[in-house]
Amino acid sequence: MRSLTMKKNEGSKKLFFTEKRLLGLLAAFYTGLTLLGFIKTIYIKVYNDGLARVTWSDIVFSMILEWSGVMLFSILISRLVKYLMQRKISLSLVIPIHLIAGLLFGIFMTFLHHLATIIDNTHNVVLFDLGRLQFNFIRYLEYNLLIYFTVTFIIYTYYYINRALTESEKKNNIEQKFNEAKAMALQNQLHPHFLFNSLNNVSALIDIDKKKSKDMIADISEYLYNTVNLFEHKYITLEYELELLDKYLNIIETRFQAQLSISKSIQVDTKNVSVPPLIIQPIVENAVKHGYSRDHEHLNIKIDVSRPKNQLCIQVSNDGLPLTQKIGDLKKNGTGIKNIDERLSAIYGNDYQLNFCNDAENNQVVFQLLLHQTDEQTMQTNHAQPVFLSD
Repeated sequence: MRSLTMKKNEGSKKLFFTEKRLLGLLAAFYTGLTLLGFIKTIYIKVYNDGLARVTWSDIVFSMILEWSGVMLFSILISRLVKYLMQRKISLSLVIPIHLIAGLLFGIFMTFLHHLATIIDNTHNVVLFDLGRLQFNFIRYLEYNLLIYFTVTFIIYTYYYINRALTESEKKNNIEQKFNEAKAMALQNQLHPHFLFNSLNNVSALIDIDKKKSKDMIADISEYLYNTVNLFEHKYITLEYELELLDKYLNIIETRFQAQLSISKSIQVDTKNVSVPPLIIQPIVENAVKHGYSRDHEHLNIKIDVSRPKNQLCIQVSNDGLPLTQKIGDLKKNGTGIKNIDERLSAIYGNDYQLNFCNDAENNQVVFQLLLHQTDEQTMQTNHAQPVFLSD
């Protein structure tokens, strides 16, 4: 019961609270209008005898009083507009409500103007004159309505822009959460895919060398043990990624032994760069899977990591069987490459490149991944380091 009362009170405060920025906009608008009126009054008083009897102090006082009155009424209008928007009052009611409020504003301003006249002429004892009030109300009606509806337009515009920005921010947050969840789900698919391929390798090795097959099982267990905590992190450092890659390379080198040769060239200043977890392994796995053939029984794989400008370039090349598939088909049909592409799309949007080519001149198949680096990635990496487990 108490919580319901507190929520109700909070709702009431929000309903009747006028934002400082909105008040600043309204004050700036009417202050500008008041200054224009003051300049016009100066011109009339200096170059015309129409205001000869009115003192400068009377003019300034009258303008200050009217400015204060408009700002006070503007606060009331902003609360009225917020109430109408929050209650989602229909347009058929909103229009007459504002027409009535505009007339009340005209009466209020006419009264303020008459009050200023009385105060300015206290020595002449000017009393309230209902007939003059009615005359001034009709005389300045269109001007006062113009002020009212201009103020109302500013308020509505302010609230609608704020609402649009809030909705846009909510939408962006939802999309970000969705992409993070999607990336996490895709990342979680890597373990079953890796495990399936690894168990096939163990199955192929077990009849050839039981000791090495046992060692491979131990390596697989250690690899899974060290990657189990990665799935809560959006980014890790490249240094951690390379440590994981080394463990994976130990497994496949045990499987292929002398048939496989792997070399790495890692630029020193890339070690602390942020990358999504397990992003290089599927590329290497794909190179092994598609590189071997009857004509390519020995496979050389080279891993190059460099940092041109604000990008991270990861390149995996092999001298095996040239690929015949197009990059689009490979991203669509290849399990590992498809997974990488979808994860990168969920994390980076369009701000990445994943390509391959058959380098006929050097007899190589080259996979290249370009990742744009941002401060957000660096910050998340610095505050979310995975802990690698050991024996």
